[in-house]
Amino acid sequence: MNNEKGYFCKSRKGIKEFEPIFIKWHEIMDTYAEKTGGDYFHFYRERENVSALSAAAWRNNYVAMSEFSHEKSRKGHKNEKYTGRCDLYIGADKVDFYIEAKHEFISLNTDKEWSERLKGTRSLAISDAKSSGHSEDYSVLGVTFFGFYIPKNHQSKINSAIDKLTKYLENKPFDSAGWYFPNTQRSDQGFQKKILPGCIMVVENLSYNTN
Repeated sequence: MNNEKGYFCKSRKGIKEFEPIFIKWHEIMDTYAEKTGGDYFHFYRERENVSALSAAAWRNNYVAMSEFSHEKSRKGHKNEKYTGRCDLYIGADKVDFYIEAKHEFISLNTDKEWSERLKGTRSLAISDAKSSGHSEDYSVLGVTFFGFYIPKNHQSKINSAIDKLTKYLENKPFDSAGWYFPNTQRSDQGFQKKILPGCIMVVENLSYNTN
């Protein structure tokens, strides 16, 4: 499979208004690559990917702001407050999202480790999100971007590995997630030893307590 884009949002997880952001996120990823002649957001780390998410929100007629001041609780001490920064604010039609983000690169070859690696970095975003608290006025989300790479000498395995990954995601192991593996000439990305075929974005709602 050369081109794979998709997403899911679990019902009753309080993030229904995030669903159209995934659609616009795919558009933003494509638009940036087209305008830059083949550069992609999934080549980069947290800050760049947060900017793509922010752009997707704006394109959906939401509003967004990154790195804004916000009162937080010290980890393990909920009553100890301090003024910190939240990675991204998104104002949707019916809810505000306060987002803490993380990023990690993962080998596309190591499908037996995907679950452990995805959940490991995801837990860091969740921990940061918990420190932001929540109220009836906004929901706190932990968002984790995972960029995938594979050695150039394993290029023939890319499509089958993407198929395995998307099947894993279709089991909905998270509150929501989007994935982006564009149809492109992967061998000409400019990296010496690796190919970066795409990424996923995992979204967890820390303000929603119903299991």
